[in-house]
Amino acid sequence: TTGGDYSTLAAWATYVNALSLAANEIGEVDGTVTDTAAVAVGGWTPNGFTVTLRAVAGQRVSDGGRLYWLSSGRAILTNSAAYADGYNFSSGTLLVQGLQIRRTSSTNGYVATVGSGAVVEQSILMQDASSDYITGSTSGGGTFRTCLLIAQANGAKSDGETFWLRRCTLVALGTGGTAFRSFYSALGAQGCAVIGFGTIANGTAVSGTGYNAISGTTWGGSGWDGNGQTGLVSGDFENTGSGTEDYVPAASSTRLLETGTTVTGVSVDVFGTAVPQGATPDIGARELPAGASAGATLT
Repeated sequence: TTGGDYSTLAAWATYVNALSLAANEIGEVDGTVTDTAAVAVGGWTPNGFTVTLRAVAGQRVSDGGRLYWLSSGRAILTNSAAYADGYNFSSGTLLVQGLQIRRTSSTNGYVATVGSGAVVEQSILMQDASSDYITGSTSGGGTFRTCLLIAQANGAKSDGETFWLRRCTLVALGTGGTAFRSFYSALGAQGCAVIGFGTIANGTAVSGTGYNAISGTTWGGSGWDGNGQTGLVSGDFENTGSGTEDYVPAASSTRLLETGTTVTGVSVDVFGTAVPQGATPDIGARELPAGASAGATLT
C-alpha cells in the first residue's frame, strides 16, 4: 500500500509469477490490500529458490493478541471477486504466512485454494459467502497449517486434489454447514479443532487423518474419528462471545490440551510458540504456553 511497490496483490503477482528466480523472493503485505478479481500466485521458475508472501513486521497474526479476525493492526488481503475464488496459491516453492485473508463477496467461491504443494500457515481466513467453503485445492494440492478458518457455513472441500489441514481451528458462525467435504478420499486433517458445524465430515478422509476435536458426538464420513475428541464446547476456548471472540484454548480445556500428537510440518503454532509446550501437543491452531493461567477461582 502507501510506500510499497504495488498497490494490489494482483500487481505483485504479475511481477513475481514471471520471474526466473535468482534469489529467494519475499513479498510483504502492509495494511489492507484490496483486490476485485481472482488472484493467482505461482508460475515462476524456482531455480532452487523460494517465494514467501507474508505480513510486514508488526502486523503478523501473532501481533494484537486475540485469535480472531481483527479489522486493523494486522496485514489483510481482501477480495470481492464475484463467482470466483479469491486467491489461488499454487507452487511447491510458495509459503504464505501470518496474514488475514478474506473474501467479501456473498457469491460462491473459495477464499483461497492451494495447488502444486503450496503452504499457507499462521493465518486467519474468513468467508463472507453463506453457502460456500473457505478452502479448496487445485492440481497438486497443498497444506493449510496452524490457521484459523472462520466460516459462515462450510469449512474445507476437496474436489479430488489431495490437500491437508494440519493443526487448524475451524469455526462456523452459521448453522448447518459441513466442516470437511472430501471427494475421492482427497482431504486430510490432523490435530484440528472444529466447532459450530451441523455436519463434521462428508466423504472419506485421507489415510493419516486423526487427533481432531469436534463439537457434538457424530463424525460422519469415514476415517475422520481416529484418536479424536468429541463434545467440544465454547468453554474449551478463551472466549466465543460476539465481538470478543478469542479461539485460544481455555487453560481448563480437557479436550484440546495435551490430547494431540506430533503433526507433520508443525514445529510452531499460529502465534509462533514452539510445539509442544507440555508433554504432548495440544489440538488446534494455538499451543497454549506452559503455565498459562486457568483464570480466577471463585469462592
